[in-house]
Amino acid sequence: FSSDHAWRLRQIRFKDDMADMLKTTIYSTGEIPLGNYEFEFVLTDAKSGSSIDSYTLLLERKTPIVIQLQSPGGLAQYNDIRDIYSTQPMFHWNSDASFFRLKLWQVERAIFDFSKLGKPIYTTTTDTRTFQYPFVGAPALQVGKIYYWQVVATGHTTEGTVRVESEIRAFRIQPADGKKLRLTQRELMEYLKVLMGKKQFDKYFGENSEFKDYVASGVIVQKDSTVDLSAIHELINKMIMGDVRIKQFVIE
Repeated sequence: FSSDHAWRLRQIRFKDDMADMLKTTIYSTGEIPLGNYEFEFVLTDAKSGSSIDSYTLLLERKTPIVIQLQSPGGLAQYNDIRDIYSTQPMFHWNSDASFFRLKLWQVERAIFDFSKLGKPIYTTTTDTRTFQYPFVGAPALQVGKIYYWQVVATGHTTEGTVRVESEIRAFRIQPADGKKLRLTQRELMEYLKVLMGKKQFDKYFGENSEFKDYVASGVIVQKDSTVDLSAIHELINKMIMGDVRIKQFVIE
């Protein structure tokens, strides 16, 4: 439009079906759906209402949905079955999607044709990228058994909902008795978040917190003795059941 005049936007019009779709997606995800958009700007005379000029703007919002599993386990396609020492594993993945379905299978031996996995023993949905296997309300995972898991990410586009499947990872549960616990930095942070609650965790370990760059040894000690994962899970389970309540956190 000519730069010799000052113009004012008086009205925005959307097709009803497009407006409803945009509202629903933005309210539920906080994002504009992926896809192509065409905006037509029409300049009209304020007095007569006649069209003076028009301009078309084409926009493309193209952010591929990416999902990458982090832990536990190795890539099942390479028979990389890694040992873990917990029957309540913490699942973690990275993705730019906003909604996920986690699927878990139990297998007797390595499977390379994933179409033969059959029905998962457990599925759940979440809008987070970390999931603690439930202490109640889910099939008990067994020591010595092999498990495969996968996450399906969901994204919204102007053509509808798109689902992207992750790779499949595999792990085997081994006895934790007598094994010293050594967690990775990420695993320890996730356990602390569960124990402390997100608000308290962000206060101490959030983006602008005092301990943002804290590096953990990975070993958890109780009364000068190293504990295994079962002790941590027992504490979390008691918190969930309401048997115990943490009154105070002390950082030394």
